[in-house]
Amino acid sequence: MATVMEKVRPSEARQLADGVKVNPIPLEIMGMEKAMLARYDSMGNLKGGFGSLVEKKGRFWFYQHGCLYYKNANNIFEIHGDIYKKWIKLGGARFGRPDTNESPCVDGTGRFNHFENNTKTIFWHPSTGANAVWGDIKVRWNELGWERSYLGYPTSDEVDFPDGGRVNAFQNGGIYWWPDTGAMDINDVVVHYTGLMCFKETGEIDGTDEPYAIVGVVSPFGSGAYRSRTYASVDSNTSRPDLMEKIAASAPRLAFHPPCTLQHGQQLRGGVEQHLGSLGFDIRVSTNEAHLCCGSAGTYSVLQPEIAYQLRDRKLANLGDMAPEVIVSANIGCIAHLQSGTATPVRHWVEVLDEALLNR
Repeated sequence: MATVMEKVRPSEARQLADGVKVNPIPLEIMGMEKAMLARYDSMGNLKGGFGSLVEKKGRFWFYQHGCLYYKNANNIFEIHGDIYKKWIKLGGARFGRPDTNESPCVDGTGRFNHFENNTKTIFWHPSTGANAVWGDIKVRWNELGWERSYLGYPTSDEVDFPDGGRVNAFQNGGIYWWPDTGAMDINDVVVHYTGLMCFKETGEIDGTDEPYAIVGVVSPFGSGAYRSRTYASVDSNTSRPDLMEKIAASAPRLAFHPPCTLQHGQQLRGGVEQHLGSLGFDIRVSTNEAHLCCGSAGTYSVLQPEIAYQLRDRKLANLGDMAPEVIVSANIGCIAHLQSGTATPVRHWVEVLDEALLNR
């Protein structure tokens, strides 16, 4: 077992031997100071960004704009810049001890420091600033591929969320955590208001005296625009599909030609007409030869124009039986080919939907 004499400087040992009381400096601390000074001297241009030494606090040396942490003689880690500012804001050493120097992300733009045995990380990117990720949310982001995932970089620290949850916002979504679900990533969600449902209040037999509803969409990091509207004669448990009523009243009558690429190539049938119909469009599919090609068929209409035009006219006749105001399809070749044989507008169904939403 080492004696006191073996843990102090030789000069101090002599003073102790002479009966002079001193405050001994352990060799470990002497070695740490030497190593910290050497680490600082080795930082080159980075020293200029640290500024002057402000305080020595145990294994931490705090500078004006950065910090050195002594883990052991072979591992002295630095924190600086915006990551250092975020670390200080989160509590400094209470947030966690660094496990790495500030290091580059895979994309070559972002930077990061790991903390507390790699359980916490502060990431920095020029478009997001410095934000911290930890715990199960960090584990989930790691599984997705860090900043290379569809979420991108974090845009917030982990914060509280309703019902005992936690959340980090990212450039393209968020990761949410609850005790009963664990961490779940969710992409950005676009919400369209399509109507309202009026509910009776607690204790009421019905809700006939409830004439209005307020609809809003709020996220933990901001709120989208929302609108309240007063409706007359709205009864409890009945819906008022505002958007669908407008579409049904103003949208043109549609005839849908399912292209071969959709119904035969991808084996997708019924989706377009089903979803447009649910939004309020009057859309129909011919009951006669809906499965047949319109004659476009890529270069077929160029190489075999006579047969292609026969098929086109046959298809237009079947569609015309429904007296549409607009013919819609899902293939640009079909649209161009059919339009060449009729004065009825032939459009992509997305164009019609977009126009209806803009005019709602």
